[in-house]
Amino acid sequence: MSTITAAKKSTTATEPREALKRAISRRAECEAALKESRAAFDRATAAHAEAEAELRQFEDLDERLAKQKADTFKRGKPGPADTMVSEKQQRDQLKWQASEIKGALVVLEAEHVQAEKAVAAATDAASTAAWKLLATEAVERLTVELVAAKKLAWRLESVALALDQVSGLETRGEVRLALGPLMARLSEAAYLKPDPVVVGSERDPLRVAGQRWRELRSRLLKDADAEISWN
Repeated sequence: MSTITAAKKSTTATEPREALKRAISRRAECEAALKESRAAFDRATAAHAEAEAELRQFEDLDERLAKQKADTFKRGKPGPADTMVSEKQQRDQLKWQASEIKGALVVLEAEHVQAEKAVAAATDAASTAAWKLLATEAVERLTVELVAAKKLAWRLESVALALDQVSGLETRGEVRLALGPLMARLSEAAYLKPDPVVVGSERDPLRVAGQRWRELRSRLLKDADAEISWN
């Protein structure tokens, strides 16, 4: 293998892990932004509730102002200086503040919704990157292991069948009878099939392997450098 080819394979092998690291970092950034967005929205909500609570102390102010004005008309001449001017100014200021905060809440709520969408997208991207990493490394390694296992199985089957054939041709009488059960056992092993299981049951190898892949995915989402092993 040339140096260039080796370097290329090494780079290709590390790319999925680097991509996963970037995806996990992006997800963390989005989660932090969502947390900040939630905190800002909560602060604004509390401030608006406080302003509304303060406004309630002026609920009867308009009625008192109306009565005061009515008294002026009853007297037929201007009354003393309005004693509720300062209350009215304070109430108007609180109304303005409450209205301003309400507008800010609309903006913050929209930002919070966008932050939630960003977290969802980043979470999906990280999950996809984790699966891509698993597939990339698993295909490479599983292919090698499967080929080796298949070749070993084929070789052992040939050796077992050859023993059965040769012993059958070259033995007679009691020796052949004695070898019979042994050869039957060997033949059974050569043609061994998986034990029957209920699909989806706890003993279903596909279900067990599927759970293992999900565990590996979860582990990688916490640590992009985690080792991948399906044994």
